Amino acid sequence: MIKLNKLILLNIIISLCIFIIFCGNNNNQKPTNNNNDTSQKTSNVNNNNPNNKKNDVIKNDTIKKVEIAKATDESYISFPDVVKLKDDSLILIYRYGKSHAEKTGKIVKRKGSNDGLTWDKEDSVLFDDPVIDDRDPSIALISDNNLLVNFFKYQYEPERKIRTYVISSSNNGNTFDKAPGLLVSDDNVATSSKIIKLENNDLLLPVYGTLDGKLSNAGFYRSKDDGKTWGKFEYIAKGDDENLHLQEPDLLQTKSGRIFSFLRTAKPESAGSLSNSYYTYSDDSGKTWAKMIDMKTMGHAINSYNIADGKIVLAFRCLDKLEKENIGQVAFMYSDDEGKTWSDMKILYETDKDEKYAWDCGYPSITQLASGKIFVTYYTKHGRTIEASIFEIENLFKK
Repeated sequence: MIKLNKLILLNIIISLCIFIIFCGNNNNQKPTNNNNDTSQKTSNVNNNNPNNKKNDVIKNDTIKKVEIAKATDESYISFPDVVKLKDDSLILIYRYGKSHAEKTGKIVKRKGSNDGLTWDKEDSVLFDDPVIDDRDPSIALISDNNLLVNFFKYQYEPERKIRTYVISSSNNGNTFDKAPGLLVSDDNVATSSKIIKLENNDLLLPVYGTLDGKLSNAGFYRSKDDGKTWGKFEYIAKGDDENLHLQEPDLLQTKSGRIFSFLRTAKPESAGSLSNSYYTYSDDSGKTWAKMIDMKTMGHAINSYNIADGKIVLAFRCLDKLEKENIGQVAFMYSDDEGKTWSDMKILYETDKDEKYAWDCGYPSITQLASGKIFVTYYTKHGRTIEASIFEIENLFKK
């Protein structure tokens, strides 16, 4: 009989206290690593690139840190997403609740200046279904003053139910649709990344869920009328085919027309296990997808963004140091050749060592400010604050 160590015992206790989301497990509990292949534990996306290095924590004046919101002793704030409006001002939305997963979760918003430094002092409620957890919100500017927010509702009792919804604003985010919102998804389908608009004007809403398989699938819903109606679930990849839980897909169309999808994954035996991130791409508006590519890093809730000079930039919760050091991070990286090669990772935020809550941070969102600087927002350990890092890429990666 193998003696259980302290970390494993703690994971068991946490698991017993958390609700099940998909496949008998919960994406919100501390992930556990069931992968014994040490070659999968590098932080480099492209292990053929000799210029890639281990993740590097930025601790100097290269980054301007801004605290946007702070939780009270009785609250927990998380899952931020930001969008730049036509006038270059910002709207940030996030989940406000009592803890990581419970029925009081609601979506709130704050408005910010075009430099990302000044923000509303108080939240305003964007959406609240009072008996259901409204969570993982994302916001996108679709046209002019029209915004779409996608999120999922988690009903914990009397029976577990997860569904993805969309609400809209036609006045630059001053007001949004009230509850219940527009139901988009099938049952047990969640979302964690924003809607994108393709060159052909189709909208794609990234989602994940078990549907007809044993393991979680990655896919999207498509709208051809600016979000008024949505079609059937379309697959990016099937979990059963990949022998992985596929979770939290993010979508990005680049200047070439190629659509990328970046995915969190988990081992088949547990939807909460640690596993490397993957990405894939489509050259036909999402009808078919390439074979998934291992990113060689353990990333959750990857957010991708096109910046003005053509680079693809990524930010994500990085758990490469979780198992051995009990540290969670928010990582940033870029590609300047449409994903053929990637930079090394820079760490924008890092938790202290914490066996219980180090995993509980991140879910970043990126925008490029009017000044050209990069703005990345995320939540800090165990939902204490919503923070942003503001920087110039050239300075961040300066040797």
